[in-house]
Amino acid sequence: MHKLVFLCLYVLSINSFAYSLNVGTYVPYAFEAQDENAGNTTTLALNPVFSVAGLFSTPWSFYFNPEIGYVHHRNTSDEIEKSTLLLLYSLTFPMNSSFILRSGLGTSWITTKSDGGVIYLNNGAGMSAFAKPDGSTTTYVSHLTFGAEMFVKSQQAIRFDLQVMAPIDSERRQYNYLLTFNFYR
Repeated sequence: MHKLVFLCLYVLSINSFAYSLNVGTYVPYAFEAQDENAGNTTTLALNPVFSVAGLFSTPWSFYFNPEIGYVHHRNTSDEIEKSTLLLLYSLTFPMNSSFILRSGLGTSWITTKSDGGVIYLNNGAGMSAFAKPDGSTTTYVSHLTFGAEMFVKSQQAIRFDLQVMAPIDSERRQYNYLLTFNFYR
């Protein structure tokens, strides 16, 4: 981890490229995961995300835009701590001076932690006991990313990225999205 922090600080010290500091929210399993007893699904969740992205020019009319981010999931219903480390490898295509299209690949490291035990949750017909995991588990997920970014000021932009997991398998396909405010340097 120390080497990763050192590498990020080194890259940020180079003046030949731009970078952005980003803050926003991350919604996993959007439009799929049930978020309340009535059966409604998640459309918006407040899971804070913080990231740093580089912007490298290419000889063509697009940019390489690698990004590393951290998500703290706010989930109190199942008493399990969850966080995600995001690595995004995007290409950005400027459409004009204030609008950018984005496309690329990404990898998510999803870590869950719990001290075990039992939790009682509504199962639709009453309350049932569910086992909580004991310890820490990390899952690695790759995804395609598609998005758009619009500048609201000269160095400030709003961005939306849709992440498609298992894009080829229609039965397992899931969607996440990022909604961030980006500060460019």
